Amino acid sequence: LSLVGSAPQVVNVGNPSPTAIVALAARVKAITGSSSSITVVDPSTVLPSGFGEILDRVPDCSRLHKLVGEIEPTPLDDIIGEVVSSLGTPRRKYDHV
Repeated sequence: LSLVGSAPQVVNVGNPSPTAIVALAARVKAITGSSSSITVVDPSTVLPSGFGEILDRVPDCSRLHKLVGEIEPTPLDDIIGEVVSSLGTPRRKYDHV
């Protein structure tokens, strides 16, 4: 973000509610109606030696809130649905997954 008369700044846009990757995958499967399986892979088999995975990522959105004020987060299921729709992928109706 670059405002007139100021240096460019990084602004986090995210949701402070953590979501596990396996839970995210399950929600995507449910929303798309996919019959594919979810496979959990041992990170040490695909990441370089010594790589440390961060278990909880919670974005600091304080700069965003200072710039635009408090905003209501978009539910994750809605975001997934919008992405799926933008890809032209068939999607089944869902309640709350």
